[in-house]
Amino acid sequence: MSFPKFVLIGFIALLSCSLNATRQEFCDGFYQGYVEGWNRSSGSIFQPSVPLCPFEPRRTVRDPKDDYEFGYEIGYDQGTEDGRRG
Repeated sequence: MSFPKFVLIGFIALLSCSLNATRQEFCDGFYQGYVEGWNRSSGSIFQPSVPLCPFEPRRTVRDPKDDYEFGYEIGYDQGTEDGRRG
């Protein structure tokens, strides 16, 4: 394997790890936000069945920069809506 290919493979691996860590923070926030939103709107104290973490949408200027907080807001909104429906 030539040196440029080795560097390229290393760069791709590093980028992949970075994106995975970002996704994990987003999904952790989504999970926590969903549970809290669902419990608040449904009045239940039980743990709801949380849906799969969605793909992270594009951010707008008003969205938080932190991945966890961004996921939390999206999860909270979805959990609140689902909790109202029962």
